[in-house]
Amino acid sequence: MENPYFKRIQKKILINPEKNISARLVSLQDLEMFTQFIQMNREYLSEWIQWINRFTTESDIKKIIEQSIVQRKLGRELVYLIYSKNSMMGTMTFHFNQILDPGHTKLSYMFGRHSYSQEQSLTILKKIIGNFFKLGMMDYISIDVQEKNDKGKSIPIKLHFRHVGYKQLQPNANSQPVTYDIYSISRFGWVQFHGIEG
Repeated sequence: MENPYFKRIQKKILINPEKNISARLVSLQDLEMFTQFIQMNREYLSEWIQWINRFTTESDIKKIIEQSIVQRKLGRELVYLIYSKNSMMGTMTFHFNQILDPGHTKLSYMFGRHSYSQEQSLTILKKIIGNFFKLGMMDYISIDVQEKNDKGKSIPIKLHFRHVGYKQLQPNANSQPVTYDIYSISRFGWVQFHGIEG
């Protein structure tokens, strides 16, 4: 199903001109950079991102990018690669469900161990989320964070997201269920705390 809001998106977003930090929609041209990022940060990221260890080769990473492009064409997902010069810092992924919940967007993100400070990650998130609200891309946005990930939970809290509940997911048939805290903020709440520009 085509997502009408995708016609408004920016393919590239300048986040911090002084530090040369930008975000762009991921493409196959990013394959080498993406692969290097995963390999360099695998141990760090795998503590909270279970799927990381299932993708070990450049061919695996290529499948991730190709799938994200397919999902973008279907109006379900936007993956932004965050980078400084020629170095990848992380990703932000916006998940949409136009049929069941058209006003809602779920956000997931990952940053490398040495590529950011928490202050910098907050700046990046504020810029891109604020941009999406300004374009009318969503009515509210949510972030799921593993219950034991205190560092991860501090980010939505500092961005004035409200804690709205919990959910459990079972990564695979042989693993224990994982509990996630759910945080959410509406467009009105975002403007109230951050202004229209974020």
